[in-house]
Amino acid sequence: MDRFLRLVVVQPTDETTSMIIRFITFMLFVLLFGLIYLANIGGGIQLRAILLEIPYGDKFLHLFLMGTITAFLNISLDLRKWIILGFPVLAGTSLMAVGITLEEISQGFNPYRNFELLDLLSNYIGIFVIGSIPLYLTKVNPELRSKRQEARR
Repeated sequence: MDRFLRLVVVQPTDETTSMIIRFITFMLFVLLFGLIYLANIGGGIQLRAILLEIPYGDKFLHLFLMGTITAFLNISLDLRKWIILGFPVLAGTSLMAVGITLEEISQGFNPYRNFELLDLLSNYIGIFVIGSIPLYLTKVNPELRSKRQEARR
């Protein structure tokens, strides 16, 4: 399990693993943009039907998809932090929060979509909680930090 955390979940230790993590991150963004595109044109009826069968299925999709993408983005960016309003914030978390906020607001201008505050809240919970798991794991087990991350310390 420790090897899995070191290689995949927290920080890539070699260039091949780093490329795999970045590829997974890229593919998650392709999935996200594909889902957004389908929703914007009124498609994805089968997915909507499945999500409607599950209580709060749409909210869970928002939470886990945004959280997973953010976690992989933070790993891809080597858990880089920015100082925002005096607080250190993970760069990937910041980028996802801004991007998803803009996307969610834009839904109000699309006839096939609707802005929902609970969707935005689900996105934020995923982004800030699940997206921060890699940082938490490196604090609990410093051996999981990558060489690039150690070099910035």
